Amino acid sequence: MKTPDVSDSSRRKWEWIKYQLRLRGYSLGSLSREKGLSRNAVARLLYRPWPRVERAIAEKLEIPPEILWPDRYDENGRPLTRAWSWAVRPPGYGSFIQSAPDNTTTDSGRNGDLEGGK
Repeated sequence: MKTPDVSDSSRRKWEWIKYQLRLRGYSLGSLSREKGLSRNAVARLLYRPWPRVERAIAEKLEIPPEILWPDRYDENGRPLTRAWSWAVRPPGYGSFIQSAPDNTTTDSGRNGDLEGGK
């Protein structure tokens, strides 16, 4: 099998993949719908390994996923397992998460009412 002529740049590779899907009558959105995923789920593949979606794209392109993403697969074609730690997440990822408010219930049955309704 001929290896696709794609640079190591993930952005350029992603554009090549989208172009090849369009040539075959697919889009990232149509692939998401076909696999029962949200419309932006496939786009996350650019930043995060997801073997199920990688295989779906590779099937449409008729190229093994280990050829498209050699850094995500071992020499036997099995996905590498990695802990996706906070250290490797994109800057700003998760910054929207805030601690949940304290929702303890008092004796009066009201949240946050320490006076018992007085």
